[in-house]
Amino acid sequence: MIKELEEKVLKMLEGEKKRREVAIKFLEKLGDLLQEVGEDLDNNSDRIFKGTINFTVIPKVYYRYEKHVGKDASEEVGFYFSEDGYPVWGEPLEEVKGADFWNAIKAIIENIPKLAQRLEDEEKVRERLVSLINLKEEA
Repeated sequence: MIKELEEKVLKMLEGEKKRREVAIKFLEKLGDLLQEVGEDLDNNSDRIFKGTINFTVIPKVYYRYEKHVGKDASEEVGFYFSEDGYPVWGEPLEEVKGADFWNAIKAIIENIPKLAQRLEDEEKVRERLVSLINLKEEA
């Protein structure tokens, strides 16, 4: 009976290890993309938290697209999990375990269409501004 439980636990742990590897590779690829458009997607009304893209409110899941340096510490580029709801001094997402990790992954995936829409909207605004500039130059 204990042997059977041990086998199931080992099998579950091995499966979890493989799933986490896939999820972390996904985060790395997504991070590479977000790095390029971070300035356009930064959704912090408080400029103290500049340099992040928020995915949830509390707990806060965020992506830091530029290094943040505080008085006694710094936060590198990457995905973070913050229990207190602030997009600073969070725990690197790859170090989070269990349901918190998977809920964060889910929140990130669910927000990808919203981020894509924001980029598309921003592109339209910029195209409109350029067309106004072109009209002014032609006049």
